[in-house]
Amino acid sequence: MTNLASGVIASTTTADISTIKIRKNFGKPGVIATITTASVGALGKKRSVKPDAVAFTSGLSGTLKRKLHFPAGAIASVTQSQVKFFLNVSPVAPPKGSLHRADLSTLLQPGSSAPVFSGSRLVRGDLTPVSFKIQGQKLDGLNAEFTAKRKDDPLAAPIIKTGSAIHQTDPAVDNQTKVETVMGSFYIEPADTEDFPDSEVELSFVLKFSDGNGRVYTVVSGSFTVYSAG
Repeated sequence: MTNLASGVIASTTTADISTIKIRKNFGKPGVIATITTASVGALGKKRSVKPDAVAFTSGLSGTLKRKLHFPAGAIASVTQSQVKFFLNVSPVAPPKGSLHRADLSTLLQPGSSAPVFSGSRLVRGDLTPVSFKIQGQKLDGLNAEFTAKRKDDPLAAPIIKTGSAIHQTDPAVDNQTKVETVMGSFYIEPADTEDFPDSEVELSFVLKFSDGNGRVYTVVSGSFTVYSAG
């Protein structure tokens, strides 16, 4: 015989539950049916002349998997979206344009005969104004980028003009022909050519327009020469 002092006897029982079924529909309080098998080893014996009540406190934890059946009905949802730029993808002809060795004010003059930029001869270290004019349809969103590369040294850093380096007008529409016109200008700056050698340096260039959404147009291409006046 083992004499146990009076008090509460604590024990922990672990049970694995393999199946749980919900017997009520989802809209009412759910009733979970479980089958649990627990075994408790003998904790000890106590002298007693009458039966003693034994109190059990138990808990249940686990993962519940459910199949839910909803009655027929309409499901409503609200979707919010933000459009940064709308592109009309209906096909149009690529724009056409020209590049000139002149500032924009000269190009804007009626009947202007500003010299074209391709074939120009620029003095090394000079500030040279360049302007362009393109015409077409759906030009809104297109931005200019000018790139020039030395033919004698393909690894040399190219001359690139884009973004804030280019002043560009909004499209102007001819009400009769519906043709849009965009004009702009930039500078070949002294820092762009001052490190060139004393010999003549020929560069190839392209003037492209793109919108960042798949439209890319090469409008003008050609070459120019930089030479030392000294």
